[in-house]
Amino acid sequence: MLRVAAVASLVVCAIAFGAAVMTADEAPDIVVFARPGCSRCADAERFLAELRREQPTLRIESHDVLREPAARERLRALTTRRGVRTLVVPAFLIGDELVLGFRADVSERELRSRLAAMAERMRVRKTPTPARMTTRPSEAP
Repeated sequence: MLRVAAVASLVVCAIAFGAAVMTADEAPDIVVFARPGCSRCADAERFLAELRREQPTLRIESHDVLREPAARERLRALTTRRGVRTLVVPAFLIGDELVLGFRADVSERELRSRLAAMAERMRVRKTPTPARMTTRPSEAP
C-alpha cells in the first residue's frame, strides 16, 4: 500500500512540474543527447538514420544539450550516477543503460546489441504466463 502511495505521489509531482508521464509502450527506445558541431554526434545521427530505415517503429528522442538546459541537466545526472564527472556527447540512453561517445564500428554494434536486449526484455514481459492449475487439499484425490 505504501508503495502504491509513493508511486502515485511521484506521478502527481511529475504532472505538477509539467513532466510527461509515459507508459513503457510510449517511452522512446533510445534517448540521444548531442550538440551541434560535434563530429561524433554527426556520425551518430547518420547511424540513427540508418536504424530508422531498418526499424521504422523505433522510437528515438533527440536532445541538444546546448539549447536544452533540462536535457543537459538530465545527462549530467545520468553521468554523475555512473561516476562520470564530465559531460560526454553523444550519449545514448537505452532503458536504464547509458552509452557514452560514438565510434562507428564499436558503438554501432553495442547500440544494436542493447536495443535487441531491451526488445527481448519487453517481449518477455508482454508474453502471458500460462495459468497454473491448483487444487485445494479438500479436492485432492
